Order: sequence, then structure tokens, then C-alpha cells
Amino acid sequence: MTWRSFFRDLKYIVAGGASFAAIDGLFGLASIRLNAGHVGPITTWPMHLSVPAALLVVEFLNYWQHRWSHELSGNFGSFLWKSHAAHHLPEQVYVLMHPASHPINGFIVRALVTLLPLYYLGASPETVLLFSTVITFQALISHGNVDIHTGWVNYLFVGTELHRFHHSSNLAESKNYAVTLSFLDIIFGTFCYRPGSLPKRLGVVDPRAYPKSNEFWKVMKLPFEGEFQPRTRLAGLKHRSEILNFFRNLHEIFRLDE
Repeated sequence: MTWRSFFRDLKYIVAGGASFAAIDGLFGLASIRLNAGHVGPITTWPMHLSVPAALLVVEFLNYWQHRWSHELSGNFGSFLWKSHAAHHLPEQVYVLMHPASHPINGFIVRALVTLLPLYYLGASPETVLLFSTVITFQALISHGNVDIHTGWVNYLFVGTELHRFHHSSNLAESKNYAVTLSFLDIIFGTFCYRPGSLPKRLGVVDPRAYPKSNEFWKVMKLPFEGEFQPRTRLAGLKHRSEILNFFRNLHEIFRLDE
């Protein structure tokens, strides 16, 4: 980290970070209040079951939202990528750059991918609180600029080793779309883990095509201008097939009606 990057991060922490704090606070409070008295599939489950269930469902949705932000083609895919690209402009990964993101992407993740699923699941306020604590702590861990080697744990949870590959400028290794549960990447074939090695360069493929990460307002305007395409393209039919197969396998493993 340099003084230049610090002042860049300060912009996101003050401006972008404030918006994310507002989104987290409002939607966190809304999810607790909406779920109060609401009955869903996991309402009566004990905490040791309801929290993992909520984490699995939200993480599954977050995985696909995140993957589509990188891979989905067409106008919608382009909009998702431009809303998410702000987080990939910095060429280093460390805790202070974690708030480097766009409020639109924050709204999608917090409201659509987190709030609605928790509401329909009927998560209790205690479940929401513990769930939020787990994913927030994990997000900080995955963005830590520390040389930690966790071995087999990488096949279960996302840490610094895996997430650094996600920020690679090399499309062949910039996978690992899961935020917390890395085994989803293993299931869907987007897992990249090379023990003892690091990506050669972090950031976007062609930095000249984007504003610099410290040009805050230009970064905020990204979703509304230009023709930036997703970093890679995969067929939508392939994605839908993967999702259907996942739910079939999940139904066989966890028969909730028994």
C-alpha cells in the first residue's frame, strides 16, 4: 500500500463505504423486522441448522450473481460487469480496498441476493445476525494482504489464497466466484487453486479501457456509459443446466420433506 493508494481507498471508505454501510444497515434492519413473525422453511430450525441453511442458499445465489457479473453476455451481462468492475480496478488486494465497489452492485448483493432469500426462508433475527457476522468476517479474511496457507480448508471456505486468484488479470485463473463456500466453485467447475503460487498481475485485463481506480466519480459513472463487455463469455444454456443439476443433487442429499 502506498500513500496514493491510501487516499484512493479513503475515497471509497468515506463515500462508497458510507453507502454500503447505509445499505447494510437498512436492509439488515429490514430483514430482521420483516422476518419477525414471518414463518418460513427454517423458522423453527435450531441455530446450528438454520445458519448453515441460510448461508448455503444465499451463497448459491451470490455465486451465480457474481459469476454472471463476470461471464454473462448481452446488455444485462454488460451492465452487471460495469457495476462490479470497480472492485477489480485496484491492482492489489488488501482489507482497505474491500469497499472499492459500486452502490448498484451493493444493492443487488444486499437486497436481491440476501434480503429476499432470508425473508422467504423465514430466518429468525438471531439467524440473520449470526449469518451476517459470518459473511462479513469471511469477506475481510479473503481480502487480507497476508501470506496465509490453509491447505485443505481452501476446498471448503474462501480465503486469501483463493480470492487473490479471483482478482487475477489472467482470465484463465480469475475464477473462484464463491464468496464464502469455495466448494460451490468445485461443483460448478470454476475452482482455481495453485498452492504456493500467486497471480502475476491483479486487476482488469486491459487497464487502459477503464478509468483509474482512484478516479472515483468516473468509476461511479461506469454502469451508465461505454460498452465494456464481461471479462469472459459462457453460454446461458450451460449456466441453466448447471443450476438445474445442482438442485437435483441437492434434493437427493437433503430431503427436507422427510
